[in-house]
Formats: sequence, structure tokens, C-alpha cells
Amino acid sequence: MAQAIKITTKGEVRFALCVRNEDFSASLELRKVYKVLTDQQAAKHRHMRVIDESCEDYLYPQEYFVPID
Repeated sequence: MAQAIKITTKGEVRFALCVRNEDFSASLELRKVYKVLTDQQAAKHRHMRVIDESCEDYLYPQEYFVPID
């Protein structure tokens, strides 16, 4: 079962470990830590905004990541 991603206040820096990258192998590396940006609209749809390998932020399914506390 996928672990829930906690929504934080704006400006708080969070990180997550990539555990899946199907259909996004050029954008996400398995076992790499990525910076996560707060996006409450994306979270409502079970996605998260991540700074990926292009150094830009994009939406990815939450189940592709494990949050790092």
C-alpha cells in the first residue's frame, strides 16, 4: 500500500525517494532523492510536483515516491 504524501505549508522544502519510473525513465532515476514542491491541487489527484532530471518541476504519481522525513 502506498504511503500518503503529507501536504506542507508553502515554502517548506521536502524530499522524496523515487521508487518507480515506468513511462518516465528519461525524467526520473530510480533510488534518487528529488525535491518536492507543495501543490495541493496535484495532491487532490494523487500526484506530486517534483523537480526532475530536466531541472524543471512536473507532476508525477505519488506512488512513484516515498517521502523522506
